[in-house]
Amino acid sequence: MIDEFAYDEGKTDYRSEILRIKKNSPKAVVNLTYIKEGATMLKQAYETSLNVQWIMGVMSSFLCKIFLSQFLKEWQIVTHFCYRV
Repeated sequence: MIDEFAYDEGKTDYRSEILRIKKNSPKAVVNLTYIKEGATMLKQAYETSLNVQWIMGVMSSFLCKIFLSQFLKEWQIVTHFCYRV
């Protein structure tokens, strides 16, 4: 995993995070957020020409780490967006 971000529910601007992702040139981004925030991230990623594979869903941080360690070892995953508790 290259990087990890927490997100705040209801946030409307993810451009700084997307530019940070773009700088790292990942093969894929794991996005585990609520639908509204995930849609906002995808829209802003498209607007900034971030062309990578997106793996999206809703999952706990613990399960995400297991998923990443078991199935995506060879990938450069740049981020796991998780809800800030």
